[in-house]
This record gives sequence, C-alpha cells and structure tokens, in this order.
Amino acid sequence: MATQKAWLLGISFVAGCSQMTPETQVIESAAEALGGRDQVLAASTLVIEGQGMDAGVGQSHAPDGELFAWSLDDYRQTLDVANGRVRTEATRVPRFDFVFLQQAVDQGLDGDVAYNVGGNGTATRAPGAVATARRIDMLHHPLTLVRAALDATAVVGNLREDGDAQMVDITTSEGDTLSLTVDATGLPMSVTSMAYNANLGDVARETTFAAYDTVDGLRLPARMTTTLDGVVIRDIEVAQQALDADASAAMAPEAASAADQPPDSAAVNITVEEIGAGLWFLGGESHSSVVMEFEDHLKIWEVPVDDRRALAVIAQARELQPDKPLTHAIVSHHHFDHSGGLRAAVSEGLTIMAHADNEALFQDLVERGHSIVEDALARNPQPLTFVGVDGSLTLSDSALDAEIHHIDGNPHATTLLMIHVPSERLLIQADAFEPGPPLFPFAQNMAENIERLGLDIETHVTAHGGIVTHEEFMASLPTSVASAFSGDGSALIDIWSGGGTTFGVFVPNEDGVFTVEGAAELAGNELLDYLFLDLEGNYDAAAVDVLIEGLSTVDLAERPTVLVRLPTIEQAGEELTGQRVEEVLLRGADGVIFPHVLSPEMAAATVGFFDAIGAHVWSPDNPDGRIVSMVMLEDREAIEAAAQIADVGGYSLLSCGIGSLGNDLGSPEAAEEGCLVVQNNADRVNMPSMQLAFDTDVLERRIDLGYRGILMQMNDGTADIVRAGRAATGR
Repeated sequence: MATQKAWLLGISFVAGCSQMTPETQVIESAAEALGGRDQVLAASTLVIEGQGMDAGVGQSHAPDGELFAWSLDDYRQTLDVANGRVRTEATRVPRFDFVFLQQAVDQGLDGDVAYNVGGNGTATRAPGAVATARRIDMLHHPLTLVRAALDATAVVGNLREDGDAQMVDITTSEGDTLSLTVDATGLPMSVTSMAYNANLGDVARETTFAAYDTVDGLRLPARMTTTLDGVVIRDIEVAQQALDADASAAMAPEAASAADQPPDSAAVNITVEEIGAGLWFLGGESHSSVVMEFEDHLKIWEVPVDDRRALAVIAQARELQPDKPLTHAIVSHHHFDHSGGLRAAVSEGLTIMAHADNEALFQDLVERGHSIVEDALARNPQPLTFVGVDGSLTLSDSALDAEIHHIDGNPHATTLLMIHVPSERLLIQADAFEPGPPLFPFAQNMAENIERLGLDIETHVTAHGGIVTHEEFMASLPTSVASAFSGDGSALIDIWSGGGTTFGVFVPNEDGVFTVEGAAELAGNELLDYLFLDLEGNYDAAAVDVLIEGLSTVDLAERPTVLVRLPTIEQAGEELTGQRVEEVLLRGADGVIFPHVLSPEMAAATVGFFDAIGAHVWSPDNPDGRIVSMVMLEDREAIEAAAQIADVGGYSLLSCGIGSLGNDLGSPEAAEEGCLVVQNNADRVNMPSMQLAFDTDVLERRIDLGYRGILMQMNDGTADIVRAGRAATGR
C-alpha cells in the first residue's frame, strides 16, 4: 500500500509539472531538493556563523600572483529573507604584511537602505549602487534565490544544459537577473550574476555550494565559494546555521535609515600645491597625484582609483600649463586602486609608464569589455602605448631632471616605482611609506632602497598621506620594541622590584568607547600606578592610541603604566596574538596581559612573543627588563597546572581571573581557593600576583594574603580604597 501511495503521489507531481514550462520545472525541482516548496517559502530568516577567507580584488604581490587574502573570523550573516534585510559581520585578519592587523566588517542592507557600521558603533548610509550590489549578493544563496524564483512575478527562462547540470536565468521582482545551476537531482550547485568592475569591466560573479547540511528540514550549504572573473574572492565554511532565528540585527540603524541616500558618485575634490620648480601636488582625496613640467610637455604621476578621479586630475594637469601637452601617465604599481585610471589615461591619448612586469596585465585591462558601464575608453577606444621601466630610468631636459627607480624587494608589490627629483631633494612614492600608522610595514624596505641608490632626500611626497620631511620618515621606521622601551622604565616595575604593592584601575569607557578626555582624567590621578585597558572582548588597537594621547595631555613626571589585556590565545591563535603584542607595545603600551592561559606550553608561547621582537620583559630572570607581561589563569585545568606554568618563567606576573574561575569552578569560594593556589605559586618563583578589590575590607584581605597588584573599578569610592591600601603598605 505504501508503494502504491508513493507511486500515485509521483503521478500527481508529474501531472502538475507537465503544466509547467521546462524552466519552471527546474525551479520546482530545486525547491523540492532543498526540502520542499512549502518549507522554502516558510523560511523567513537564516543566521549563518562560521569562518573563511576574503580576497582583495586587484591586490596581489605580483601582477600575475595570487590575491592578498584575509581570514574572516567570527563570521556571522543574518538574513531576513521575508523583509529583504541582511547584515554581515566579521573580523578580517590579513594573511600578508599590512598596515593594520585586523579590520572589523559590519555592513548590511534593509530594503533600499545600505549601511555600514564603524568600529565606534556609528552607522552611515551607503549609496544606491551599494544597495543594489548587496541585494544581488544576498541572492547568492540557494534559499534566497529559489525563494525569489518561486515568486509569481519572477521570470524564469533560458534553459540550457551542461552534462547532467541544468541552468536557468531568473529575473526577480526587483529586476535583478541571476543564473541558477542545479545538478541531476535538482540541488543547487551555483548562482551567477554579472557585475561591473572599474578595472575588469564586465565580470561574472559566481558562488558555488557544497557540503549540504539538513537544518530543520531544509538542505543548506555549509561551504560557499565565490569567484569574480574566475578568481576566488571569498570562501565561507559554515559552523552552524539556524532557520527562523531572531534577525532583528539586520534592521538598519536609525542613523542610517533616517539619512538621505548619498550619490553614487560625488564631485571630485582636487587641491593644488606647488612643491617645487615645475612640480605640483594634486591632493584632496584618498589618492594623490603629482604633475611634472618638462621643457615642452607635462607628465603626471598616478592616475588613480577610477575614471572619475583620473579624468579630473588629467584635466587639472592640463589647466596648470595649458600651452604644454600632457603626454605620459606614470603608474606607481599594479594594484587596482592605483591603476584604476589606466583606461581613462589611455582614452586621453597618454603613454603609460610603469614597471615592465605590468605590460601584460595593463594590455589585458585595456582590451576588456565595458558594456554594463561604458567608461571613457569604451566611449573613445585607443590602443595602449606602454613604456616599461625595469630598474631605473632618467627623465631629463633643460627644465627638469627626474629619476624613476624600482623599489626593489618590497613586500607590498613587486612593481612599485618611485620618482626622485634631485634638484628638490624630493621623493615621490605610493604605498612604500605613508605617515600615520605607528608601524608601517614597508617603510624599512623603502629606507633600504634609498640607501642602496644613494638618494639625498629632504621631502617625501606620498600617495595617501601627503607631504612629510625625511626626518619624519626616519623617525617612523620600525624599530625594535626593546629600543623603543629603553628609557627609565615604568613606576610599576620599580615598585615591584622594591617589594611594594601597586594600585590600578580598569580604564573606563563610554558605552564601549574609550576617549581622550577620559584618559586625561586618569592621568591627573596621582594615586594610580597602572591602568588596565581591557581589549579581550573587543580588540581595537586604536584604543591604545586614545589612551596614550589622553595621558600625554597632562604634564606628568611619570605617567601610570599602561597594561593591555588581549583576546585569548586560544581564540586568536599564536600568530595573530604575537602581532598584537608588537602592535600595542609600539603604540605606547608598557605591558601585555594574556587571559585564559591554560598550560605551560601556552605560557611559554607568551614568552616567545616578546623574544621574537627583541623585547625585554621584566621577570625574576631578567630584572633589567622594562616591559610587563602578565599571565592569567582562569580555568580549572590552568589551576591544576599552576605549578608547571609558574616554572616556565620569563614573564612578570602570575595572576588569577577570579570571576571567570568562579564560573568554571561553580562558586566564588572555590575561585578564592584557586586564586590562592596561583598566588602561592607566584610567591614561590618570586613573581607578583594581581587581584581584584572592590572595597576596603577586600583590599585589606588581598594585602594580607600577599597580593602585590590591586585592581579596582573606577568609581567615586576608588580614591578612598587606594589611600587605605597605600597606608596599609607604607606608601
């Protein structure tokens, strides 16, 4: 009977399908393969969590090399399918040398409102073109696209086959067209849409699906890989996903939804500054250019970003000296933000000068089709005239002498060129050095090339950071952390070295934001020996800058010691944690706190972070060190290994996180006992130990037990607690 019933249902389904177009049958089969038409239409929200990678389009070390990749940590995408909302959050960590050790991603779409949320929580509205792109990107998932295709207003057509696979084009109710490919069972294999890229022109964006899981009756992919023009630009591995979960996070913040939609293309802002005889600096936006006047012509260095910027700086160059033709554009390197105006320059009849290794790439970019958006070259086709530079090239006449040099061995790009103007002692370059970041990773290579070529430099002209002196450049070079901290050392170390007890507070914040004003208030409190900057839950190195800036606003004989708590090694990994150690120290922190250290091996890793950068940590074995390193034990397994962890040595403090330990052990009393185990082992190896105190009674107990670091919350009663502690310890 069961077999007969199934057979009858099959006849019913086939009969229904016979009234459909073949294209519609593909969509129905896809819905059935995912779990059924009703289930697909009933799924209103989807929350995806996982990790993956993200690549920068047009960003690679060499023109034909692999794209620079970022790890995507804590990836979370919230899809409100029913209401056309999506929010994507992640932490991008570069897998290559870069100015920043991580970047937060927080962006979304709510109907026609595209929005971005900054690290400080401020939401801004994005242009309409961004909203369109995000709406289409939202459809690069089998659930969202099949659901959209089932809408009565959607148009499905152009059925074609490739082996067992079938493909159809879907035009949604919003007018977006995408292609869906399904396998022989109807299960979606990929989604493809056409997109426009200012450099690449018309490109296919394809997302393929694999490793399907069943979630509440629906089959959903656990692996999604996106390519652009055949090159992988994103790869997401799903750890967990939930249907019909709370998706309110995808709603646009009020600041974005209430704002006017900004234009897709703003007016170009160009500032002009004469920087030498026959030399003009064109600034005003993120990417700058330089115009050079020769005896009978002009050349321009950098036609960056896109048609909009490139055509504007070309026009500005011609206005500066209208009697001389602009003949050449010098492109600093192949990265798309710097070669984005290549096609515009060619359309204007300019000869392109760049590193010789760029010729094949630039020829390909010039020949590409631009039909989705007709750019300047599509409207006025011209051939590429290319002059390759390999090594050095001198540009010289009676008006100006300029030398183009390859920046050899640069970790950012193999094709970087710089221009030296000897008469002005001036160096023009892009991305090899920019003022601002406390540690610019390519500056040392720049200095080595200056020395190799014997260049006499007084002024640096940079593509992104304006104009700085050579002295400022030299001062910015990455120095060893040890030499950066070779002064008198911190008051904290001096007190501990003398057997004293220190007092400090958590750095307060305003709704999660650290402020210069708040830091300045702390600086004026002479009772405090140290400040505990907690970045464990939300690492943002800029908070260190804010704290140091605030402390510097007050004239102090010696400022409080700044200790920064990092995210756990277990969560961040050793490589990223090591990078963060160097970053916070170079930004001005005096010490680093490592939470949730679980084993002797993990404690040894903390020591290795400082050894790797030549930093000298104060410890029983190194009393001359001037950097503080604190290891925190906050878990049952760590308490059990406390003796072995203490014996590792090489760090400054061994302390207990009493709150986290209480959660793990089940009671505050058990946590107090565990913390005594830690404190006794710290005493055994002659290390101080830090502990919390929230009132004078607890403070006195901590001091009696031998804790030599007392940590408090900053409030109205903190000063009285510190005074009591100082009195009890003879300070």
